[in-house]
Amino acid sequence: MSPGWRERITESATGLFSHAPDPLADTFDHLGDPGLFGPGSVTWWLMSDPAAFGEIVDAIADMTIEYLSGQIVAGAEAVQLFDSWAGSLSPAQFARWVIEPNARIVAALAERHADTPVIGFPKGAGAKLPDY
Repeated sequence: MSPGWRERITESATGLFSHAPDPLADTFDHLGDPGLFGPGSVTWWLMSDPAAFGEIVDAIADMTIEYLSGQIVAGAEAVQLFDSWAGSLSPAQFARWVIEPNARIVAALAERHADTPVIGFPKGAGAKLPDY
């Protein structure tokens, strides 16, 4: 993994979920921008360094496989992959950041737990849904 990735993802996740001390100030910080697309956001990072972002996505997919497998072992009868940003991605981004990791997760879970359904919900995918 690239040096500093833990700090970058921690800062990005903190920004996404906490929106700094004053959520309204952060929301309106970038003239008309909700804060998730402005300079320094995860979105800008994705565009400027897709290889590093890919390392993070791949690591999250690995962790998701382990977590959902544990949920199934503990008794879950089905699991769901929910992607709230799917609708805002271009078809190429959708393929790389949604389809690829989800396919890997589903394949690994199917290998471990063949009888457990995996529900995929790429919110807002629209015309990209057939590829999913």
